[in-house]
Amino acid sequence: MSVSARSPRHDTDEGAGGAYSFRQQGLRLLGLFLFALGTLGMVLPLLPTTIFWILAVYCFGKSSPALRARILAHPRFGATIEAYVDHGVISRTGKRFAVMGIFGGFLLSVSLTGLPFLPMLVLLAILLAVAGYIVSRPERVSS
Repeated sequence: MSVSARSPRHDTDEGAGGAYSFRQQGLRLLGLFLFALGTLGMVLPLLPTTIFWILAVYCFGKSSPALRARILAHPRFGATIEAYVDHGVISRTGKRFAVMGIFGGFLLSVSLTGLPFLPMLVLLAILLAVAGYIVSRPERVSS
């Protein structure tokens, strides 16, 4: 069968056109794993919720629109995640908490692991780049 003769691929939930593709199954499993990590972050102080749920939303966008919609409808985190996914927006409060968490985690890592100087510098450079990205995001949706 030629490529053009194949039936169209369906990127919707189960039952929309048969079995999931291997890629969709993998993305759905990864999304469920990331969602579970984010859920743990609700009760474990050093584990974030939002970033894992943002990544889960990306996975579910290609594998399970219904699960994506459920996360975006969450009463506490849904609006924040939707603002980032759809517009790249991070609130000022979100930026503060993210940057404080990044550097708090860095200080904790350095103090608990006794990292040698070079790996510590590499880690710091990566975290500075991530913090710079976070701070550079807009704080509200432009009209």
